[in-house]
Amino acid sequence: MSDRDPHGASALSHQKFSDLIGAIYDCAIDPDIWPQTIEKICGALRCILGVIDVIDLQRSQVLFVRAWNYDLNRAAAYADDIQYVQRLGPILSQPIDEPWSAVRLIPVERAMETQLVQEWTAPAGHVDSLQTIVFRNSVRVGLFGAVRHESVGIATDDDLAILRMLAPHIRRAITISELLEMKALEAQPLAATLDTLAAGVIVVAADHRILFANTTANRMFAAGSLVRSVQGKLLAVSADANAELSRAVALARDDEAGIGKVGIGISLRANCGEPAIAHVLPLARGEIRARLSPQATAAVFIARPGEAPETDLSAFAATFRLTPAETRLLQGLVRGGMTLVETAQALSITHETARTHLSRIFSKTDVTRQADLVALIKDLAPPIDTQDR
Repeated sequence: MSDRDPHGASALSHQKFSDLIGAIYDCAIDPDIWPQTIEKICGALRCILGVIDVIDLQRSQVLFVRAWNYDLNRAAAYADDIQYVQRLGPILSQPIDEPWSAVRLIPVERAMETQLVQEWTAPAGHVDSLQTIVFRNSVRVGLFGAVRHESVGIATDDDLAILRMLAPHIRRAITISELLEMKALEAQPLAATLDTLAAGVIVVAADHRILFANTTANRMFAAGSLVRSVQGKLLAVSADANAELSRAVALARDDEAGIGKVGIGISLRANCGEPAIAHVLPLARGEIRARLSPQATAAVFIARPGEAPETDLSAFAATFRLTPAETRLLQGLVRGGMTLVETAQALSITHETARTHLSRIFSKTDVTRQADLVALIKDLAPPIDTQDR
C-alpha cells in the first residue's frame, strides 16, 4: 500500500488516515476518549502533546477542554501568557480548518518575552506548535494545538497538510459533541438520551430511511418547514440542503475519510425565514459508532439558533474589528431576521451601501455567504462542557 494518502497528506497511508478519522468521530459519541484520540493525532503530526482548548471572548479567559500529555494544572499558571501569545498573531480571525505553525505566525522574539516560554516551553524543548480553529461562535473560539519537540524540528508543509485534512473532521466531532451536550451515548439508552436534547437528531440508513428520530426532530417533521419524513425517508425542504444532505450521507456510507467539510453546517431555512443548521455524523464505521444502530449510515443533527444577547454580538464585532456601521447591519440581519434589502431600509441606507458593508464583513470574518455568516454568529448549540483551570 502506498504511504501517500489519496487526499493529499503525505507520509500518512490511506488506512491510517481512515482509522484516525474513525477515532475522531467516535469522540463525538464518547467525549471521554478524546485524550487517546489526541495522542493518535499527535503521532501523525510527530508531536509530543496536544490539547483542545477554548478562549472565552467575553471574559478573556482560556478554558482547557481535552488534552493528552499536557499538564493542565501547570498551564493554568500561565493562562495570561497563553492568551498573550495567542493574541500576538491574528489567531482569532484565522480561517476555520486552515492550520498554521506558531513560529510562522507569531514573532519569536515576542513569544520569548513571556514566562510561559522562558520557564516551561523552551526548557522542555518545545520549538513549535501546529494549531487550527475547530469551532467559532459569537462568544468562544476553540482551537486544537499540538506541540513539536526540538528532536523533530519545526512543523513542515507536510505536517500542516495532514492537519488540514484532519481539521474539518475534528470540527465536526466537536460540534456534534456540543449538540449532544458532551454526553456519551450507548445503544440501549440511546432514545432516552437523545430525547433530552434541544437539537433534532435523525438517524438514517444509506437510502435515507429514517431509523430513529428524537422528540425534537419529530416536531420538526410535524411543522414541515425544515425537514420532512416522506414515505419514511428524510427529505430537506430546501433543494440545496437536500442535495448536500444526500451527498454527505453517500460519503458517510462509502468514504467517511473523504467527507471533509461536506455535511458540516448545512444551512436550512424554514418557510417562515428562521434559520437552522444541520450537521451529519457518519455512523457506519468505528467500533463505538457502529454499535449504536447496526443499519445506520449517518446521524443528522439539526440546531436552531437561540436569541443572541447584545453582549454576544458586541464581542463578535470587537473580535473581527467591525465598524459601528457594519455592526448595525449585522444586528439587523441576525437579530431582526431581515433580508439585506429590509435591513438597508430599516437603517435608512441604500442597498448598495448595505452590500458594501456586508462584503467587508464577509472579508473580515472569512465567509462568502450570508448563511455561513449566520452560522458563524449564532450560538446554535449548547456550549462545550469546559472547566476553568
